[in-house]
Amino acid sequence: MNTTKPSPKSATLLAQACTKVQGFSDMYRHFKRRMSTSGRSTSTLSNYARHIAQMALYFNCRPTDLEDDQIEDYLYVLQQQHNTPSETYFKPICNLATLNDPRFNSIPIIIRPAT
Repeated sequence: MNTTKPSPKSATLLAQACTKVQGFSDMYRHFKRRMSTSGRSTSTLSNYARHIAQMALYFNCRPTDLEDDQIEDYLYVLQQQHNTPSETYFKPICNLATLNDPRFNSIPIIIRPAT
């Protein structure tokens, strides 16, 4: 059994989302169980959970309650903030399919601009 604790930053964001966003605690428990039974590591859970919590806090609702346009707008904001078209930054967000929401299976791939 892996007893590694989540990073302090991850734990703080999770605690905030669980406190401030209605229904997030239940959604996170389901997500954590699903990640565990899928054989994901504790560090993967912590990383994905941090991104889910950030998204929940940004919109003040569960990511599964968002409209498609809101999800795409959020990804665009992240892309602009980090000044990168790289897919790497979006991998944790793209793996939100583990929330059991089929919309997260079709998040658009970010393509690098031609140089």
